[in-house]
Amino acid sequence: MIVKNKKIALISAINNNYGTMLQAYAVQTILEKEGLKVDIFNYVSNPIKQLYRILNLTFLKTKLKSVCIKIITLLFYPSIYKNIKVRENAFKRFKNNHLNLTDKINSKNELSKIIVDYDAAVLGSDQVWNPQNLEMDYYTLNFVPDDIPKITYAPSFGVECIPKYQISRTKKYLSRIEHISTRELQGSEIIKDLIGRDVVTVCDPTALLGISDWNKLKSSKKYINSEYIFCYFLGRNIIHRNFANYLGKLLNCKIVSIQHMDEFVNTDLQFSDLAVFDVEPGDFLSLIDNSRVVVTDSFHGTMFSIYYNKPFYVLNYSNNKDKNSVNSRIDSISEILKLDNRRIVGNERIKVSDIDDIDWELINKKLASFVDDSMNYLKNALIAEHLIYYDRD
Repeated sequence: MIVKNKKIALISAINNNYGTMLQAYAVQTILEKEGLKVDIFNYVSNPIKQLYRILNLTFLKTKLKSVCIKIITLLFYPSIYKNIKVRENAFKRFKNNHLNLTDKINSKNELSKIIVDYDAAVLGSDQVWNPQNLEMDYYTLNFVPDDIPKITYAPSFGVECIPKYQISRTKKYLSRIEHISTRELQGSEIIKDLIGRDVVTVCDPTALLGISDWNKLKSSKKYINSEYIFCYFLGRNIIHRNFANYLGKLLNCKIVSIQHMDEFVNTDLQFSDLAVFDVEPGDFLSLIDNSRVVVTDSFHGTMFSIYYNKPFYVLNYSNNKDKNSVNSRIDSISEILKLDNRRIVGNERIKVSDIDDIDWELINKKLASFVDDSMNYLKNALIAEHLIYYDRD
């Protein structure tokens, strides 16, 4: 492989979420392995633009959850408030130590000036194309000039369909992107319906790094000395907690959980034997790897369980009947890797013998094939734009 010291502007979500941070790290790392210089744009959206997003009900609900966490915990649960601050500091340490962030970019004018110094823009993964982000007009790559190549790697819409009032604008920004991939089968279908292009469905970028790469990031921290079930719930469904408790009694294991991520969940105050907050993304990997079983409603909780060949059960974060359901990403990976037997509702009464009944050899083989196809897409896009090339000799 020969590289030309090209500069890549990585446009990626970097908010305080374990999956979000780890996918950004993965895209950055895989591009660096190709010999490219990578900067993650540290864009802080214009407050006026944020006001427009209030008209989006899904965004409004998300922001209200975030605000409610701070207000409720500050007023009524000061110890939880302090713990959430501890977690925020853990995320900040990870950003400073592991992500190649630019200085803060505060306006579209700054974006337009800075992007011209780069040879290409790569849009990273996660739910960057979720309809609630459209008014932000950042992940659309509309600020990138026509003469700078635009490549997407595994962005997700996170929903089953695009709201009718956003269809025209969505078509417009998609049509400007030279190389498109998506993270879910449903996302590829949405693009086919909107602009008539067949686009490839690729694996989440975290899958592009091998377990040896993740072990370099994984911490040696141990939060508990006994066997435990690791619970990582983003939703508030009490049935999911009841299943974890059932599993804990079945295996005689403690329950360790990361709580109050997307919203404050009152029932979690009495849930789990140990709630952990001082958890960097590297610690998150350790919590998965050292657990007996993982129970989660999170896509990345599921994916890292797979990478570490850890027995897991995954539950739906939202109701499939909800038009804004975010289950499509788990649906997609379950279909591709044939993991339907690990999808549960939460009222099942499983046997101990069922827990480890996973054909990891077959799953690892399917995942490796998926990874190979995904890397081929990314490398071909980079080669097509003359960002890297391979010497035929």
